[in-house]
Amino acid sequence: MSDFDLSFVNSPNTLHYLESINSTVLNEHFSCIVTDFPNLSQDWKRLIMNMLEFNPYFRFSARELLKSPIFDDIRMIENEK
Repeated sequence: MSDFDLSFVNSPNTLHYLESINSTVLNEHFSCIVTDFPNLSQDWKRLIMNMLEFNPYFRFSARELLKSPIFDDIRMIENEK
């Protein structure tokens, strides 16, 4: 994990634990979305990757995720606030 990924961690114990995890394994789990599902559209891949962002300060909120083009066909703009 990069310093960017861990920038929100304040606890030394948590930081030590997270640094001990093999980041290669974590990256492989997330990258399978791109490689194991070749028929998945770029919009879906982007949506899923934004949901899986490790750092909560950079992870998309539900409001941001709902702005994805994936939902354009069912979006009712008049009901949005």
